[in-house]
Amino acid sequence: VEQQPTNAELSFALGCAYFRAGAFQKAVDAYHKARTMGLIQKYPWTLWYQSWPVTAMVNLGIYDEALQVSQENIRSTGVYGSTH
Repeated sequence: VEQQPTNAELSFALGCAYFRAGAFQKAVDAYHKARTMGLIQKYPWTLWYQSWPVTAMVNLGIYDEALQVSQENIRSTGVYGSTH
């Protein structure tokens, strides 16, 4: 990440590592950075398989954003989707 600070995929992976370590705020910050760098636009299916950003937001009490991200994720399927 330090060598490629504009790599959205690496920032998202770092967020996942933070999430698994229980560092939810750092995880959400890394998700925001990856999203700002265009990760979701480039790979709209990202949260279909890795919903940890939503769980991290819920754990931090950021319910409105968690709901918004979940709804965007479900809408992005075009058919039907679920977030666990």
